[in-house]
Amino acid sequence: MLAFALLLAVAAQDRASTGPVSDDEPAPESRPARCQTVPDEITVCGNPDQSRFRLAPLAPRYETPARRAQFTLPGGSTASVDATQRGVGGVSVPAAMVTLKIPLGKKKAPTPEEK
Repeated sequence: MLAFALLLAVAAQDRASTGPVSDDEPAPESRPARCQTVPDEITVCGNPDQSRFRLAPLAPRYETPARRAQFTLPGGSTASVDATQRGVGGVSVPAAMVTLKIPLGKKKAPTPEEK
């Protein structure tokens, strides 16, 4: 059993290492040569386009607007409840805000239905 495990370990080392290949790239055997090589000369090949390493901008995501709990009160008043972040003593804490809008000033003229 030990001999079989050693044979498997040695067999894995005998293969030529091709390095990691991503899913987008073809296998190393099917890649076209990037430059011509001449025997007895040192040839340096490269791609000067560095934009291939940059991340593409993400598409904007649709975010649903926050729902607001708002309701009407008798007399034309409205009330709403919101959750916000507030700074208290240099620390950010959640807070609940209740907004009450009361119409002030001249009374509305009664509609014909109310008479």
